[in-house]
Amino acid sequence: MFDSKVAVVTGGASGVGLALTRQLLDAGAKVAVVDRDAPSLDRALDGLDRSRVLALQADVALEADVQRCADATVEKWGRIDLFHNNAAIVGPQSSLLDFRMADFDRIFAVNVRGMLLGMQAVGKVMRAQGGGSIVNTSSVSGQRSSRAEAGLGVYGASKAAVIRMTQQAALEFAPHDIRINVICPGADRHASAAQHLSRGWANRRAGGSGAETALPEPAAATGRNGAGGGEPGVLVVGAAGEFHHGWGLQRRWRPDRLTLEGLIGRR
Repeated sequence: MFDSKVAVVTGGASGVGLALTRQLLDAGAKVAVVDRDAPSLDRALDGLDRSRVLALQADVALEADVQRCADATVEKWGRIDLFHNNAAIVGPQSSLLDFRMADFDRIFAVNVRGMLLGMQAVGKVMRAQGGGSIVNTSSVSGQRSSRAEAGLGVYGASKAAVIRMTQQAALEFAPHDIRINVICPGADRHASAAQHLSRGWANRRAGGSGAETALPEPAAATGRNGAGGGEPGVLVVGAAGEFHHGWGLQRRWRPDRLTLEGLIGRR
């Protein structure tokens, strides 16, 4: 399905990023996997088809690093069709009254500045080649306040910025045939969450508790009608797809119908 596609996934050494990397490889894509932690990245990619993987160590908060990753991908494979702009940090959890400015600056550098740098570097590649698909990762913490004792106020503010920036980017990128959406994960089981989607939802639809349901397949905010089906050419852009461990997406998304094609979109 993705035999001719080239993807870039940031934060790819663990969690949603690694889960999506594995799915894309299984679907035939070539994937540039970006992470700040080189040893973790090497361990995460062990056993994968290295002929279709480009491992890139980078700090997404640094403009030169982000541009180097985009350039390296284009140099190796000639284009970038899919971009999962996923890298982020939670940072120290503290009340707003006591939050240190150095920690604030680092969280916003990675989660907001890094998101924009990724959209700029990869978006320019997509503009030049005639289009592409981008999915940014936000969080349910960007949509609503957390418990006061959670200490996630700054993290949530950074993720709210990702949602708003994605909505603006959807308007600006559309003339270049670049689809861009944002996903808002809740708590997940981290490393292998996506692979539990079909089993968990089948369990719930059969009347079970859905206890096996984990985070749906990553990047679940773009595609035909946002659900991998429906009328060809009807695309969702600038949407914030919310999903939680054990619950799925907002009702309008029909999580039981999601496929990798629906999540990323066939081009």
